[in-house]
Amino acid sequence: MGRSIRPEYFCCHSCDVRNCINPHHLWEGSRLENSQDRFKKGRIKDVGSTSAPQPQKLPRGIEIIPGIRAEIQPNGCMICILAKRSDGYSVKTIKINGKNQSFYPHRLVLEDKLGRSIKPGYFACHSCDDRGCVNPDHLWEGTPADNSRDSIEKNRFPFVPGKICPNRKLKPEQVQQIRYLLGEGISKAEIARTFVISRSQIILLARGEIYRDIL
Repeated sequence: MGRSIRPEYFCCHSCDVRNCINPHHLWEGSRLENSQDRFKKGRIKDVGSTSAPQPQKLPRGIEIIPGIRAEIQPNGCMICILAKRSDGYSVKTIKINGKNQSFYPHRLVLEDKLGRSIKPGYFACHSCDDRGCVNPDHLWEGTPADNSRDSIEKNRFPFVPGKICPNRKLKPEQVQQIRYLLGEGISKAEIARTFVISRSQIILLARGEIYRDIL
């Protein structure tokens, strides 16, 4: 036509094939005209609606890997848009063999980056210290000791390594992290060394006999 299609008008198909781009099969029509054309061809049961089409909702954020979307932050972090738990981690539910299984998005992203599964007993660690981040460049594979050492160097754990305090009061975020480690199958002895507390305290926490008020 040598011009833009008029506002509120459609690019209609005389052939009724939506992917067709043959210029001779295309014509400009209003919503009503398009509906009347479809009615004549038996493609709809009624006509007359002149309401504007609903705008298509665009997907939020960018896709890091299939099924994991995130929003880019000014500091370079890519924050997963999935709902977060109280401990700051998101969870991705995937159906495998007919059963729903939960995975941490940042672990899935790191495994995609590595091209293999994370080694047993290892973590998907954040160099940025933001648990919601799924930027592949901010994720690295490390042991619980590596992760703890990194946390200590960044002053994220308020204790002195090597001095065991059996009855030390844990902070809520530490309780949540211990539960996470237990869920990952890390040994109670390793967790006790990481947080510089007694193994018995880890056992009580695992049984739900202490810190029940912390979700």
